Amino acid sequence: MKLSCAIMIICSIMLKSIHAKCPKGWSLHGGSCYIFETAAKDYRESRNRCKEVGGDLPVLRSIEEQNFVKEMAKQHDENTWIGLDSTESVRQFDLDFKWIDSTYPYFDYWAEGQPGPTERPKCVQICKHHGWKWTAFPCHSTSCFVCQKPEQ
Repeated sequence: MKLSCAIMIICSIMLKSIHAKCPKGWSLHGGSCYIFETAAKDYRESRNRCKEVGGDLPVLRSIEEQNFVKEMAKQHDENTWIGLDSTESVRQFDLDFKWIDSTYPYFDYWAEGQPGPTERPKCVQICKHHGWKWTAFPCHSTSCFVCQKPEQ
């Protein structure tokens, strides 16, 4: 009986490793897979690249998720696009910033003085020069980025 339990446990561990929840090179956190892309692209190009690999820029629904993506940016010491922008509306309030799934942010992680009035669409990076906080940039700027997709 003990031997069969041991075999079942070993088989279970092996099956979990065979059926990885994220593709090779991706990191699992909170039910999503993430990968850091070092090729600097503008916001639209970044989204397109993420879609090519089955995801999109990250929608950060918690401080824990924010901190996870921030740590990825810090490890690479690069500003990093996230899926927050004001491209659908250009009024001058920070509530114009929405996640790419059309929801408003659930928490505030703006750098001091951000996002500021905006006359043109802006897209958001986690910015190393502002304490790794959200900072609005012109969407045509180039930056590294993180892709997010559901675990498999």
